[in-house]
Amino acid sequence: MKKMLVMAAFAAMTLWAEADVALNCTTDRKPVDYKSGDTATFSITALDGGEPIAAEITWTLDADKGTAETAKGKGMTAPGKPVQVPVKLNAPGFVRLTVNTKGNNGKDVRFIAGACADMNKLTPPEEPADFDEFWNGIKKTVASADLSKAQLEPAAKEFADKRPNYDMFMLRIPYEEGKPAATAWVFIPKNAENKSSALSFFYNGYGWSGQTPGGAWGDRIITVQVNAHGFELARDKEYYDDFKAKVEKDGKYGFSAEQNSDPKTTYFHDMIVRDLIVIRWAKSLPQWNGRDLTVSGGSQGGFQCILMAALDKDVTLCKPNAPWLCDFSGNKTAGRMKGWRPECTAALMYFDPVIHAKRIKCKTDVERAGLGDYTCPPSGITLFYNNLSCPKRIKYVQGSEHHHWGAVPKYWDVEVIESGFSQK
Repeated sequence: MKKMLVMAAFAAMTLWAEADVALNCTTDRKPVDYKSGDTATFSITALDGGEPIAAEITWTLDADKGTAETAKGKGMTAPGKPVQVPVKLNAPGFVRLTVNTKGNNGKDVRFIAGACADMNKLTPPEEPADFDEFWNGIKKTVASADLSKAQLEPAAKEFADKRPNYDMFMLRIPYEEGKPAATAWVFIPKNAENKSSALSFFYNGYGWSGQTPGGAWGDRIITVQVNAHGFELARDKEYYDDFKAKVEKDGKYGFSAEQNSDPKTTYFHDMIVRDLIVIRWAKSLPQWNGRDLTVSGGSQGGFQCILMAALDKDVTLCKPNAPWLCDFSGNKTAGRMKGWRPECTAALMYFDPVIHAKRIKCKTDVERAGLGDYTCPPSGITLFYNNLSCPKRIKYVQGSEHHHWGAVPKYWDVEVIESGFSQK
């Protein structure tokens, strides 16, 4: 396993754009390279315009069960004199250090740092005994979908004119009476010859994105932006409001205890069926080169692309970014710090990316695991990475919370770990 510590060279940003003051926190070693029995020392600095300043800070330490003792404290940073917090790591797991201060405008500024002891010794979840049998049944459902019913409608001129290098379509594939059809935006390079183009599938994060199209990936790439919910594309606000009202409970979908009592009635069941049907349809396009097939997405989209890589043998590259729903049972069975997700049930274990990781054979690039992300905790993403036996890579970003997409401040630590990924 190859490890390297790199610094991302991008423009600095803060948690709240209107705050002048920012926080940073580093560890005395690579943040996920500690062992049980080590002491991780966190060094906290405050910055204004990228320069160290004096600032009063408070901090709170939380940890996976048994990894470290919880604690709180405060201190005053100064240029060249960071506040240091030593943390004894007693057992495999993650610790979380939440640091707070005030900006020049009086607004809160926060930085969440993390570290891990024995990342390779985290206990993975137990998989259902009939896991493969269940998913083989799903594959039969997908294979039985009648692709002759697929409807490919040219996108409206207002969308197509913005992407003149592509033939752009709205895809709809009905597959079962009474259920939403599989839907997606499809971008095919203009004048693409048969067997000339790669396939790239993109999946959105949690919510209702995908009503209108995003961008396409490249000149020789057929881009398919798959809709998680199966709603019709480019409709009016009234349609989407009505669709959401029928699906959501308390402003969320996928969290229903009743639905999550059976793997066949979870919201994610039909989502994944639709995703697989769209891939099956796209592989029939004559322009596909028959070789290259990438799946990518962030958060919920990361969850979806992982399951596609596990369930479709033709996927050649999987690129999840801060994937959601990893390690459903970790809080309950191992006392790991919990993320934002539905309560664990036996039914939801069929959808855990950590278990699906064992079935992935293609290259997998985990584009981000935020050490401050407790929507998609780094422990679950680490378990996913550990369970992969394919060529793999993961990027840990210190301080990155779930909303931190895009550029990484130049002073944040980034640790990249890989195994066989750089090999051809």
